[in-house]
Amino acid sequence: MFARTVGDADFVTLTFVPEGDRLAAKLDVLCRDDRDAAAMAAELNKATGLLRNFIEREHLKPNPADFSGVLSSGNFSSQGNRVVGHWPIERSFVQNVLGGGA
Repeated sequence: MFARTVGDADFVTLTFVPEGDRLAAKLDVLCRDDRDAAAMAAELNKATGLLRNFIEREHLKPNPADFSGVLSSGNFSSQGNRVVGHWPIERSFVQNVLGGGA
């Protein structure tokens, strides 16, 4: 859902940066205009909310060590014709992805 939402963007950058004792994924999307950026940010926030609701309906909690924790923690906003997004990534997730490595 997330990838499809940014599919019509002019330019998409996803970076991973240190943030305290964890990482963060940062999204920067260049849209055609302010209206497209606002709509895209709203759609990304809606998708994140749907994921959170699904997890809650299953009587579960997002796990910071897997994709449920990463994706459900995202937040997005529009700034002019750009959309910025942020997902905190805990050390436990990185360790799981790397097979338990440090």
